[in-house]
Parts: sequence; structure tokens; C-alpha cells
Amino acid sequence: MQQAKLLEVPAPKMLMSCARQLDVAVSRWLFTKDPIERSDIERQCQAIIKNVEDAIEKGSVSSPGQQKALKIFRSAERYYRNTCGKK
Repeated sequence: MQQAKLLEVPAPKMLMSCARQLDVAVSRWLFTKDPIERSDIERQCQAIIKNVEDAIEKGSVSSPGQQKALKIFRSAERYYRNTCGKK
């Protein structure tokens, strides 16, 4: 899975791309029973979340497009945490 690049100001496309990456990763996690693969997928998801958090700390989410994209990302993040059981 491709990692999201850090941006000073999180662009809506970056946030939406990261949300999509989380969604795809959770789907893969659900279909695999291999604990090593699941662990790798969880690490990838955590890295995506950390990259977004870092981008948000360095920039700001002020435009309506950014706010909407961040809301969608947060929804994907909750789906990951609820499905994969990580906090």
C-alpha cells in the first residue's frame, strides 16, 4: 500500500486518498486470517493515520473542502479502529 506524503497543509485530495487507503486496508484485513499479514496491515494503517495527524499539526484544516475531507478521513479511521480493534 502506498504511503501518503506529508504536506504542510492537508489537501482534500490527500485526506480522501488516505481515507481510501484505510478502507482498502481494512477490507484486506477482514479477508485474511494470517496473523502476520494482519499485523502488517495494522502497521500500515497506523502509519497512514500518523502521517495525517502530522500533516494536520503542521498545517491547518480551514477550508470547507478540507473540513469535509477530514470528516470522511475520521470516519475511515473509526472504521479501522472498530474493525481491527486497535486504539
